[in-house]
Amino acid sequence: MNQPPTSTVGEQISMLVHGQAIEIDTASGAFEELHEHCLEIYGSGYDDWGFWGKQPYAYIDAQRMFAIRIDHNTQAGDAD
Repeated sequence: MNQPPTSTVGEQISMLVHGQAIEIDTASGAFEELHEHCLEIYGSGYDDWGFWGKQPYAYIDAQRMFAIRIDHNTQAGDAD
């Protein structure tokens, strides 16, 4: 499965990644570092959502990655 995820809403950076999505088995115990990261970001209630170990997760094996810093205070046509 080819995945081009992009994230810009409320962020100062946008990243575009083209590559292959590789599904991981979160119930295997091999990805506890990722689980700990999710708990740190989303809080202790993250496990109550019922995703970890039950829903599909994937990482992107990137062939290309692009990033841009977004300055929301710059007007169209302004020169740097």
